[in-house]
Amino acid sequence: MSSSPPLQSLANNGMPSSVPGFRRLVSAPVSTSESTSSGSDQGRSLLSHLRPRAKQTKIACESCRKRKAKCCGERPKCRGCINRGVQCHYQASNWDLKRKYDEIREKSNIYEQLCYLLTCLPERDAQGILRRLREGADIATTM
Repeated sequence: MSSSPPLQSLANNGMPSSVPGFRRLVSAPVSTSESTSSGSDQGRSLLSHLRPRAKQTKIACESCRKRKAKCCGERPKCRGCINRGVQCHYQASNWDLKRKYDEIREKSNIYEQLCYLLTCLPERDAQGILRRLREGADIATTM
């Protein structure tokens, strides 16, 4: 038989009561209102205690990437570069440039169509388009 002392003692439920170097885990108290609510409500109440997630930055500036620091992604200069007094620039991918070009081109086409309509339509119809635009209507749906 071994005469070495046990590393831990067992509580009445058979679970270890203490282990050297570790503290004992205690379950969170459950209120009566939470215990009677549905499972989805409990999940929501647990999530409400957590800190809200910070907004993720899609593209970090080159200076923050090089330093492997968190970048807020603000343009033209991020807060980190402003605070450090360094130049802030973003590397644009070909896909990003093409997407931006397509967006600008689409807007340009809409404005060209609008100008064409305003010059070619009868005065009464052109005034109707202008009135709807001044009321806040979307240009694409107005035409």
